[in-house]
Amino acid sequence: MKYLDRIIIIVALIGAGITAFLIFRTPSPDRPKETAALANVGELMGEARVRREGLVGWRNLQEGETLYPKDSIISLDETFIRLDVKGGTSFNLTPNTLVYLVQDADAIDIDLQRGVLGMSLVNLKNRLLINVGKKKIEVKSDNAKMHVSLGETNDTNLTVIDGVASVIYKGNVVNMKKGEKVKIDDNTTKMDVSTFGIGPQRPGMDKIIFKEEGKSIDFEWDSRNAVDEFSVTTARDPQMKSVVGQVTTRENKASLEINEEGRYYWQVVGLVQNKVMAEAPVYSFLVKKESAPVLVYPGANAVIELSPDEESTNVTLRWESQSAEKYDVEFFKYGIEKEKGEMLSSDTSYVVVSNLDPKEYKWRVRAIDRQRPENEWSEFRSFMVAEFSASDGQNHSGPRRRREFYEESSGEWKKKER
Repeated sequence: MKYLDRIIIIVALIGAGITAFLIFRTPSPDRPKETAALANVGELMGEARVRREGLVGWRNLQEGETLYPKDSIISLDETFIRLDVKGGTSFNLTPNTLVYLVQDADAIDIDLQRGVLGMSLVNLKNRLLINVGKKKIEVKSDNAKMHVSLGETNDTNLTVIDGVASVIYKGNVVNMKKGEKVKIDDNTTKMDVSTFGIGPQRPGMDKIIFKEEGKSIDFEWDSRNAVDEFSVTTARDPQMKSVVGQVTTRENKASLEINEEGRYYWQVVGLVQNKVMAEAPVYSFLVKKESAPVLVYPGANAVIELSPDEESTNVTLRWESQSAEKYDVEFFKYGIEKEKGEMLSSDTSYVVVSNLDPKEYKWRVRAIDRQRPENEWSEFRSFMVAEFSASDGQNHSGPRRRREFYEESSGEWKKKER
């Protein structure tokens, strides 16, 4: 129980990008002693389980929970999980997916033991290792969205949904771009890239759709193959078994009625004489009915700790919203006790706030356009910027320059020889 109130600094797995370190309090007493956190459960829809090394059995996974090396995570039916690591990179576990987190000094290392793993790779400077069976696959990218899945014959399929990436296996390197996939089996000595004949355009991967009651959702795609018609399917699982809607059309667009909120998956296939001749990757999207923006980063009550050489930091506030001409951001930079915050404006779904000192901050967002000049504000969200803490959990005053370091044995800041 003594570890309940200690703060854990998430390992700096990814360089550059957002200049903040997220810190999370673990909600349960079973954190591994003196072990650094690897990820945080940023979103959980449905039921999932986690098993920690050294403990008996599985327990329910909680949104906001901190995850450590040697944790196993499994998603159940109709469950979606987003695991966040530093810098903006995230991993999505679709229903019935099992992963195991691995400790590696210079890489993000994850075992895919079952199912489909989605990856949104942002500012990925360290290596990313995906272990599938006996296959150790390295992925390099700064901007790609990808899927990694297990085939029925234990082969591994890697698909680039957006952006570009390099895949390395047994010393072989293949460069991939949007709409391309590679299949790796146990006997692979050379990887060949194939191109999907159909590329989904809208809604984009993991897009949040704000839907008004009674209105259908529009889908669009492009095709590189000559086909007779297209079949569009939406489902509640990435294997496309729990079908929600299906339509056949000769055009490169279609509309489907989806009334309930939640996570959905969609795929387009091209047909010639009723036989599938081309296919698209499976995309996912989230349907929500509220009109106010949804705040994404920093998470609620997150703690962003300064590194030892920083006195202040910059933080990128991010949100998802209905498309709008611009957004108003009310940011309480001078203390959350103020009645009104500083008003910022952005024409994108993020804004950077600079030179933040150690204290608590609060913010909210609303979308502005000609049709909605006074749209609804989002909820307020608070986060904390904190002083650097040594591993003894204490804040220590003193010089904060790169040439100086904190020595735990003496509790003093000392100069480091260059």
